[in-house]
Amino acid sequence: MDSFQTECSFEQNQLIERLFRAECEDMTEFAYHILGDYNLADAAVQDTFLIALQKPEKLFNSPNPTGWLYNTIKNVILHIERDRNYLYRRNVSLHEIPDESAIYRDTYSEITQEVRQSDEWKLLTQFYIEGYTICELAGKYGVSDEACKSRLKRARAKLRKKLK
Repeated sequence: MDSFQTECSFEQNQLIERLFRAECEDMTEFAYHILGDYNLADAAVQDTFLIALQKPEKLFNSPNPTGWLYNTIKNVILHIERDRNYLYRRNVSLHEIPDESAIYRDTYSEITQEVRQSDEWKLLTQFYIEGYTICELAGKYGVSDEACKSRLKRARAKLRKKLK
């Protein structure tokens, strides 16, 4: 038996099931309108009700349980969008990948030792090559997410300028 099932009483499960039956279709349409994909919309609705089952006290202590569900699905959609954008940023078609040795030969021949030892280079390498997220880098450097984004933007501009 899953751990979330033990957190809800029988009555709470029945109420959540009634909410699901009443709101599922509208919530799926709401999520589809934002995500543009019925599979993702359906997953968002399922995740929302899973959260409701895991946190029944928050749902039932809310003065508006339906509103609580819609706020929750908005957060679930934000997470789906963030994950999808992260994957899209790193997606490259196979025909776009040039010869690997040429990448390193051309890139490293242009980049001086000074650039490779700079903080900007380290930040860019951690983000684009090592796969750190903005949030992880912000935590590592003790800055906000927005400050980290700004540092990455400045680092790209500085590197572009040095490579010209």
